[in-house]
Amino acid sequence: MRSSTVRSSLRALLSMTLVAVFAIGVQGPALATAQIGQSGVHGKYHVTDTKAKPGARCRYDGAAGTWYLQRIHVRAPTIYGSSAKHRSVGYRLLLQRRTSHGWKTVQRSTLISGVADKNTAATLTGATVVRDVDVAPNWPRYRAALKLIWWDAHAKVQGSVLLAIKHHRRSYDGSVTRVCPGRTPTGVAQS
Repeated sequence: MRSSTVRSSLRALLSMTLVAVFAIGVQGPALATAQIGQSGVHGKYHVTDTKAKPGARCRYDGAAGTWYLQRIHVRAPTIYGSSAKHRSVGYRLLLQRRTSHGWKTVQRSTLISGVADKNTAATLTGATVVRDVDVAPNWPRYRAALKLIWWDAHAKVQGSVLLAIKHHRRSYDGSVTRVCPGRTPTGVAQS
């Protein structure tokens, strides 16, 4: 009786371990980005976004005792296809402004795309949005978000994932925070 109980316990432990390993393999390492939207069918992806390696860089220029947000840049995400066949994948960097109703996208980068399958990631480049003060004024706070996109064999979008970057490195003081102000006094870090 005991040996069958031990075998059953070992099988259960092995099953739980395999489920955990499979889940980690499918999902990838824990992402610091926050998933804020998803639709359709998509493949695996990874975005580096930690305090040590922030997901976005906010470039500032100074004038008359104040730093002004000039642009936001992100490294390319790693995007795999959703099937064994090569298909187009891509992403856009979104500049989002904090409003009283939540985050609103005010500018988008050009679409950056490539070809990938389930086992081979697309070769993509980083993206930059230069802030246009007519649509993105100086007073609000901004963040970077990524829209990852997967297309089917007929060039129709089959799925997308929307991610908010949580770590932004500011050029004026090197600090890493959740947002980047459009304007800040020289030498003053805001979060």
